[in-house]
Amino acid sequence: MLHQGKSQNDADITTEIRQEIMEDPVLSTDAKNIIIITTNGHVTLRGPVDNGDEKRLIGLIAERHAPNGSADNELEVQLTTTK
Repeated sequence: MLHQGKSQNDADITTEIRQEIMEDPVLSTDAKNIIIITTNGHVTLRGPVDNGDEKRLIGLIAERHAPNGSADNELEVQLTTTK
């Protein structure tokens, strides 16, 4: 299990990523509620998103804020079914 780093730098990176995600009007509620873990400058993204575009966009956001683009995108695209 990963844990959020305790440094101010890690907290700042996580906050910056979260803020950019929350400000994007295109992203779903699921996407805005993902887990962002930053440890020693390395970002890991986890949780469900609605589609591949959201997964890709959030990954790009994380890479922009992580030092050296150091981000693992472990987001999972939710499968939707129609009745």
